[in-house]
Amino acid sequence: MKKLALLETSYRWLRQAGDAAARLVFPPQCAVCDAYLEGALSFCARCDYAIFPLKEPRCSVCGETREVSPGAYASEDALCPQCVEARPKFERARAYWEYYGSVADAIQRAKYGQRLWIVRNLAAELGPWFRAEIASITDACGRSAIAELAPALLITYVPMHPGDLRARGFNFGNLLLRACLKSAGIKPEIRRLVIKTRRTRSQAGLGHLDRRINLRGAFEVDPRVDVRGRAVLLFDDVLTTGATANEVAKTLRQAGASRVFVLSAARALKY
Repeated sequence: MKKLALLETSYRWLRQAGDAAARLVFPPQCAVCDAYLEGALSFCARCDYAIFPLKEPRCSVCGETREVSPGAYASEDALCPQCVEARPKFERARAYWEYYGSVADAIQRAKYGQRLWIVRNLAAELGPWFRAEIASITDACGRSAIAELAPALLITYVPMHPGDLRARGFNFGNLLLRACLKSAGIKPEIRRLVIKTRRTRSQAGLGHLDRRINLRGAFEVDPRVDVRGRAVLLFDDVLTTGATANEVAKTLRQAGASRVFVLSAARALKY
């Protein structure tokens, strides 16, 4: 046990030393404009002005922000019209940023521009929020601590079709999820629970109904996993209409998952 503890201490020390050396050779840069940064920042001061964290009031299920007229009252637990009409298959969805401005630029640069070092910048900002959201899920599942929840909670990400994964070379959501958990100081196992069995056209430019039709029947639960009676945390890098998260959640629920919670880095808002 002492040798193991010594090895772990040595590994942490070497990793910290390696990170410090890397910062000297490769100074941290802004995730949007590549300007060199000082300290532990992820965005330069200019790009930081175009970052918009999401605020209340929000739909208690899908997390869509709700416009409130001056003097009007909106309770914190109110549902948006879309969730009233068709309740999603997930328990709750939450995102940290609005998908706009610097955040949208940073995610697109990392996801489509192969600048994967930006993942660390995003995760550094998302880490504390991520930990707080998992603590909220802990409460919702009737657990007293995150460590107690870990064995009962399955953590996964929205899968890509194998053909799309080969073309891109990586699943951005998977990478960002792992980095966020590391930044939050949480070390649960991440598993691929769902497989995308049908290649679909891009969701970009499609309306909510067309997105749902496009994804219908495109996912299956991996036959090697058992989700029956388990709570699941599903991560999607960006929520637009929530159609993808809803279809994956529906697949998990049909396989026996008890509850599905959705977390996302950013959400595209309706204007």
